[in-house]
Amino acid sequence: MRLLIGFVNSDVSLIVYDWTKRQIEWVLPSSEFRSCGLCCWNDEFVAASDDRILRFTAGGRQEILLPGPHASMAHSVHPVNKDVLGVIDTGNSELRLFDRNGSMIDAISPFSAWGKLPADAVHLNDFAVTHQGIVGSCFDHRPWRAAQTGMTWQEWCQGGFGLLLNLDGHPPHGRGAVLACGVNHPHSLIMHEKRLYHCSSATGDFHCWGFDAKNRLYRVNEWKVSDRHFLRGALHADGHWYLGGSTSRHGERLAHHSALFRLHEESGNVEEQELPVSGEIYEVLDWRENIAPPECFRHAPLT
Repeated sequence: MRLLIGFVNSDVSLIVYDWTKRQIEWVLPSSEFRSCGLCCWNDEFVAASDDRILRFTAGGRQEILLPGPHASMAHSVHPVNKDVLGVIDTGNSELRLFDRNGSMIDAISPFSAWGKLPADAVHLNDFAVTHQGIVGSCFDHRPWRAAQTGMTWQEWCQGGFGLLLNLDGHPPHGRGAVLACGVNHPHSLIMHEKRLYHCSSATGDFHCWGFDAKNRLYRVNEWKVSDRHFLRGALHADGHWYLGGSTSRHGERLAHHSALFRLHEESGNVEEQELPVSGEIYEVLDWRENIAPPECFRHAPLT
C-alpha cells in the first residue's frame, strides 16, 4: 500500500510511503512546496497552500487566491462534485466553493449571524460531502482561543467543545445547524459506507457516526488509536483505516517524530509504523502517481 502523506508546520511537505515495505519512496521539503489539505479532483491534483489553492494538471499549475478579508488559511480541500471544488478558509471561517474555471461561486459562512468575525473565529477546518449534505467540523461555537482562558491544555483538549455542523443547509436543518456536539478537536472528516468518520486530533481517538431519520448524527463507535500522538489525516483503503500521527502537542512544541497507524475497524486492532521523518501530518491519501508525479510540484508552469 503506497500512501501520499502531507505535512504542515514541518520541514517536510510531502512523502510517498510504502506501508508494506516500510520505506519512504520520495520526500519533498517544505522549502520547495507548502501544503495543508490535499485531494484529487477529476484529472487534477489539488493542494491547499497558505492563502491559496494550487491545481496541478498535465498542462501546468493554476493558483486561486482566497479573497480574505482576514488573512486566509486554506485548510482542507475536497471535491464537492465533478464541477465544484470546496476549500475551508479557516482564517475567515468559511467554506468557499469554486467552479472548474477557478471562479468562486459561493462562500458558506455558518457563523455569519455574529456579524464581523475575528480571524480564525472557531477553527473551522474540514468538511465532508455526505449522502445527506455537507458536514463541517470546528473546535468551538465561541472564539476558540479566548475560550481557553483559565483552562489547562488537557482540560481544553478533553472538554468536548467541538462541533459537527450542517454547512450547506440540507433539510430539515438550515446552514449552521449543530448536528453533533461534545467532540474534541474534530479533524479529517471522511464518508465511508454512509457513515461519517473523523479524528479527534488532540486526544488520539477516531470516531464513527451514523445519520438518524432527521439527519442528525449519532455516535456509532470510537477507537483509541494512540495516547501519545496528535491524530490527523484519515484514509480508508485495503480494508483498513490509515491514520496520521504526530507527537502529541499537549501545549508544547511537537517532538521530532511521526507515525502512521493502520486500524482494522471490526476488530479494533491498531498497527503502528514510526516514520523516519519528523513533522505534523495533516493528510493521508492513496498515492496516484499518474496524477501527481513528484516533478510536477517543482517544475509546473503557471497557466
